[in-house]
Formats: sequence, structure tokens, C-alpha cells
Amino acid sequence: CGKSPREWAVNGFLFWDPVSEDWYAYIGEYPQSYAMGDITARCWILRSVNAGDSWETIGPAFSAHRAIHFEDDPISVAHYPDVSVVYYGGLYHMVLDWCHAGFNWDLEKADSGTAYAWAVSPEGPFTIASKPIIRNHELRPLADKYGRMYASTLVRRENDWLVLSINDAVSTCGAFAWSLCGMTAAEPEGPYSAPKLLLSPETNTYFPPIVEHFPAFVNDGYVFAPATSVARNRSFQCVFRAPIEAAMSPESWEIHQHGSVWHGIALAAEEKGIWGQTFSGFVDGENHLQLLFPSLDDRNRGTIHLAERPWSKPYRDSGFWFTSHTGPAFTVLRQGSELAALDASFELRQGTVSIVLGMQGPIGPDKPTSDSSLHSHMLRDCFEFVLDETQWQLRAIDEEGVRQTLAGGDHTGKSNGGRLAVLLSFSSGQWHMGINGETWTAPSSPPQGLVGLWAAPNSNALFHRFILNGKPHNTGIPWLYTEALLGAGVNPQDWEVICHSHFRFDIGARSLTNRARAKWNVYGSAVDLWSPRGPAFGRCRVYLDGQSVAELDLSSPTGHPSSVVFGRRGLQDTFHAVVLEALEGPLVLDSLTVS
Repeated sequence: CGKSPREWAVNGFLFWDPVSEDWYAYIGEYPQSYAMGDITARCWILRSVNAGDSWETIGPAFSAHRAIHFEDDPISVAHYPDVSVVYYGGLYHMVLDWCHAGFNWDLEKADSGTAYAWAVSPEGPFTIASKPIIRNHELRPLADKYGRMYASTLVRRENDWLVLSINDAVSTCGAFAWSLCGMTAAEPEGPYSAPKLLLSPETNTYFPPIVEHFPAFVNDGYVFAPATSVARNRSFQCVFRAPIEAAMSPESWEIHQHGSVWHGIALAAEEKGIWGQTFSGFVDGENHLQLLFPSLDDRNRGTIHLAERPWSKPYRDSGFWFTSHTGPAFTVLRQGSELAALDASFELRQGTVSIVLGMQGPIGPDKPTSDSSLHSHMLRDCFEFVLDETQWQLRAIDEEGVRQTLAGGDHTGKSNGGRLAVLLSFSSGQWHMGINGETWTAPSSPPQGLVGLWAAPNSNALFHRFILNGKPHNTGIPWLYTEALLGAGVNPQDWEVICHSHFRFDIGARSLTNRARAKWNVYGSAVDLWSPRGPAFGRCRVYLDGQSVAELDLSSPTGHPSSVVFGRRGLQDTFHAVVLEALEGPLVLDSLTVS
């Protein structure tokens, strides 16, 4: 747990030493809120001689008694928090973040970048090379956007060395976007090749928004790059992988696991979920994935945790966790229905969970930035069956988002260890509801649409059963324009929000520049692009999974309500990307339906 004046221990690298077989944790310790001022951010080393059962402090990775200067550099290196370590040829090789004294996050006062260091022991002290691998002040932004490299992983390949680094959007472009880039060198200290984008929103193929990588790990000939959402609720993770020797080829990277990678539990010590970067790990001799992951606790202190699972068993045998942390969480069944009955059994460990029925609204974030949450338009024109630890409510939500309570009362979940057996059905204009054997009824119209789960912030439930009976509706899932802005990593200032009845959900966006781009990253086998037409809109090109498939002219002398302007059926039921690029005039965004 972080301590003053470095309250945020929010990153880490877990290393198994092949010489001693001890475990080492290299922890990035920051002042609270990443306030990189007079208090240095540093790497702190811990050691375990019993495979993580207990830990002892080793100390800082670099000597605190000697100022660090790069060759011909009058400004000292004051911050060196995040590292990764590789053992090779009798030495321990490290890549690390570095920042000059006086650094701020806009790179206005001091430089930062990536450096190399080495030691004869995993306990250090490490010696930093005389020249950095990367100076961010000298880095030409990749794709005219990504210009600050940090949080790097060092990988030994057969004949060279690979560095994988996060590269985020420079402040001058105003975008909220992160990428993974790579570079190689014959020697670990360099010189390295120019950084190359490997995974980013800039591709016209699927890439989940918005995620941040660090650190990577290797196993069985692959390099694995986990990535964690930087939305307000950080429960989503995605693991990418590529063959180690082909990792500098963007086409070699694939999704190894999408979602259901990690779920938090109701603990004060990890209240914010995975917080910082993502988890660090290695696969041990018994084929178990050993993990270290960072979080923030209920007192806003950084915390470091361990976890493990069999490498060959990534999922539970049955059931699923549904959790949220700082922000709400939502999940939805892909098949809509006219509800006949729903049978659910779960343990509500903490907070409030809603079963959403007859959902008609679009899915999407409330803003195309980091710390985004769920859009208010999602819960409209539907029903929600809300359960907290002691009470339940059935509510109808109208098209304006106004809630009307149809029924409610107490339940026995708390006295039953949080266990709730919920039965919902609808017949003859009546809701029939049962919780742990108690029953109620309430009049209402039949729910038709999508069925999903909504968790209020800091909620946690373990579902054992969730069975739905009803007449299928192949209505598809509508994705709001905000998802396309987030997916492309845009500058929000380049767009204006338009509230108008010509949009499918009475809201959309128009670009303020003529070089606009937007991107929906979705899963399904069919897509329908919706858009209004009008004099304030222009022409655009449509890409589907990297292929140019259509050109659309959305201009019109008079305004026309939203309709399907592009559709495609019979796609492989998997991940897809739908990209719009402006050709002439402003780009208009409405929604995309996926089924």
C-alpha cells in the first residue's frame, strides 16, 4: 500500500529470477494524483523467496545518493517509476521511464522518455546508460498524434531486442488516445529503430477503445500485451498477442482474450478496480499464470495485489461475475426478445444491480475521453428491476429517461448471505415477480427489446444462473455516435453535438473540420449505418474491416430524418470495425446497429 509522500503505488512488474528462482516486484511509486513535482516518482524493489507468500523490502532500484545525468545533459533525471527486467547473458537488463526534474504532463518544462539500465543482481542498484533510448522532445509524433512514449517492456528475441511502449496522444492535438508501439536494437542499450505503431485506433480494423498497455509478458513463443480500459469503470481488459519474432509486424497481432480477463471483488483495498496500467505476470513451471496488479483503495492510496490461475483455464466452469467500480457497468444479451420469463440466481455481494428489460436505447459512452462513463440515453423506454442489499423496485423508464416506480418492497437477500433467486414473467398485462419465494404482481405493458444488466458504481454480484424465455426479436444493438468518436481517438473540440429530431435518438454530432474520421468497433454478423441528410453535411467514405466499401453523399438541400444509408449482412460473427472518413464537407454521425 502506498505511503506518504508517494501514496500512489499504482504500477508494477513481476519478475521471476531464473538464477535464484526468487520473485521480484518492481513497484512504480508516485506522489498522489501523479503530481510530479519536488517528490520524485521512483521504482521500489520487493523480493519473495517463497513464491509470493511473503515479501521483504530491498529498496530503490537506483542509488538515492547519486544524481543521474545523461551524457551532455545538464538537467538531472528526477523520476524513474516504471520498469521491466530481463535476465540474459549473466546480466539483468532493464528499460525504464525517466523524467527530468521540473517535468510536467504537457512536456512544457522538461523532457521525458525511455532509458536502459543494467545490474549484476535483480536487486540492483541498476546503472543507467549514458544516453537515453528515447527523448520525447525529439520524438516525431506517430500518425501526427502519438508523441509521448512511456511504460516500456523489454523482450529478448532470437537475434535482437524488442521494446514495446505505450505512446499517448500529445496534448497539442487534444485527442484522448493510446497506442502500443515497438522498436528493436541489436544491443539492449540501443541504438533502437524508429518507433512503429503496432496497435492503435488509427487502423481501420477492430481495436477496442480506450485501452492502455503495460507491461507485456512472454510465453510459449508469443509476447502477450494486456490492456486495461481507462474509462471511469476500468473492469474491461483485452489481451493481445503476437509471435515474438514477428511482433514488429502490426498484422501479426491478434486478440487472445477479449473481456472476462479480470474481475474485481468487493474489497476496500481494490475499490477502483485495476488502476494504473494493467496486470504484470509470468507463466510458472506448473503452467500457472502468476499476476501482480495495481489498484486504488477507499482512501485513494495505491495498492499492489497478487493473483493466479491455470494458464490453460481462463474462464470459470459456470456462472459469471458482474462488477463495477468508480463508474457504472453494463452488459447486454445480443438477442432481443418479447419477454415471457426470466430466471436468475445470484449473490449480491455489494451495491445495486438492475436487470434491464425491453431496452430500446443506444449503447455508448457519455463522452469520447478518458474517465468516460455510460450515456444517459441508454436507459430510456425500458423497464428496470432494481435490487440492492435489502430492497427491490420495478420501474418503467420513458423516452425522456423519467422513472416511474411500479412496485417495490423489501427482500430477504441480506439475511440469506446476499443470495437472490429472482423469477420474472409477464402475462395478461401483469408483471409477476418472485424473490426468494416471495411473490408480487404489477400491471404494465409487455417488455420488448434488449435484455441487459446494469451495476451502479461499486457493485459486485456473482451470477449462477440467468435464463431468458421469450419470442426472439432480431432488432440488433444500436451504438451511439459517441462510441465512434471514442473509437477513433478524436479531439472532442473538433466536433459539435447536435440535438435534433432528425437523428434516430434525437442526438448526434457533426465535425468542425473537413478531415474528420470516426470508428465503431463492434461484434456481430450484420451492420446498419444510420444517418440524417441535410445541407450542413458532406460526403464520406465507409470502410468495413479495412476495406473501402462505399461512398456516401449525406448532403441535401433540405433536412431528412435518419435512415439506413449503408448496410451489410452475412459477415462472420466476430469483431468488426466500421470507419467513416470525410471526403468533402463536415462528417455527420448518428448511430450504428449491429446484429
